[in-house]
Amino acid sequence: MTATLRTAARRDLYDRITWYDDREVGLGDEFNDAFEDAVLAILANPRMYSPTEQHVPGFETRVFFMKKFRHFVTYLIREDEIVILSIDRGNRRSASWLNRLADD
Repeated sequence: MTATLRTAARRDLYDRITWYDDREVGLGDEFNDAFEDAVLAILANPRMYSPTEQHVPGFETRVFFMKKFRHFVTYLIREDEIVILSIDRGNRRSASWLNRLADD
C-alpha cells in the first residue's frame, strides 16, 4: 500500500510547516517529521483510526489525530492506496476534505 497527497493537502502541509518555522526555526521540520510518522501509522493499519463524522457513500474516509501538534489528517482508503485529503488544525477541524474527494 502507498500514500499520496492531494494537491490541496500538499498545500496544507507546506502552509503548516511554514507557519511553525515562522514561530521557531526547526519547528516546521518537527511538524513534517510528525506528519511522516502519522502517514506511517496510517499505512500500518488504516482502519484503526476513526471514521470521519461525515459519511459519503462509496468512500471510506478516516481521520488520524497528530497529538503533539494537535492536527487532524483526513484520508481516503482505496484498495491499494491511502489518499491524504487534508491536514487541519485541531481547533479548526472542517469538512474541507469533502470537496477534495474528486480532486486530482
